Amino acid sequence: MQLAILFWVYKDIDTCLNRAEWLRRENPDTPIYCLYGGMMEDAERFESALSGLTDDFYAFTEAWDPARKWVHGDQMLSHWYRDRGASLDWDTIFVAQWDMVLLTSVRTICGALKKGELLLPGLRPIAEVEHFWNWIKPGPDRQAFDQFRNDVEARHNFPEDPLCCEFIAAAFPREFLARYADEPYEAGFLEYKIPILAQSWGFGFCTDHQMNPKWMREPGVSRWERFGATLHSEKFPVRSIVLALNRALPWGARAFHPYTQPIPLPGG
Repeated sequence: MQLAILFWVYKDIDTCLNRAEWLRRENPDTPIYCLYGGMMEDAERFESALSGLTDDFYAFTEAWDPARKWVHGDQMLSHWYRDRGASLDWDTIFVAQWDMVLLTSVRTICGALKKGELLLPGLRPIAEVEHFWNWIKPGPDRQAFDQFRNDVEARHNFPEDPLCCEFIAAAFPREFLARYADEPYEAGFLEYKIPILAQSWGFGFCTDHQMNPKWMREPGVSRWERFGATLHSEKFPVRSIVLALNRALPWGARAFHPYTQPIPLPGG
């Protein structure tokens, strides 16, 4: 499998530079392509800072506000694929966001991933989360889901047991992103759009991996679980002591999200 990394950045250049240094340290022979989604006036500064660590730099130029870029990040990925990714050398791309810490190689994380499969953190049936997940439970965001469902049903069979995920990272086969770029869906949120379309199109999923985030809003999650979580999608960061303890243990976690502070490299 020809693996590459798509490093997704948009702010906090010092942290992004630190993360790129870690990605290059842990993945010396893996191409690292950069997707920049921040303010266009800062694009050259980011490209210059990351030029020695990444193999390609692509800036998303549409004048979208930050909220739209967050909710519709899947469309930014489609733009990257159409404009740049289709011509680059890879068959599976691992998306690593700027606020994720990876202290191991992407090839290790994707060790059980087969060619043609997706790896989506937190993959689970929507039926398990619809009573507490804001994107699905009754309310304004539910309308977008219902519209997305109608759009899919107009073209394909909607899955009987639709899935969702927490998009803190992902691995995509080229064939999936090519189809995603060719068959756009405007309505909906990427954390259910991506897995549901993968189901509808017949793609498989890798579930044997260490990218298993804690769904913090799920009823029954204890205060200790919240404190000790190494992966989640809420705005508050992973505790520094949790990261340090895991890093010190040979069997500790090596992936953390979100964490926005630079982490010194060994010997640095």
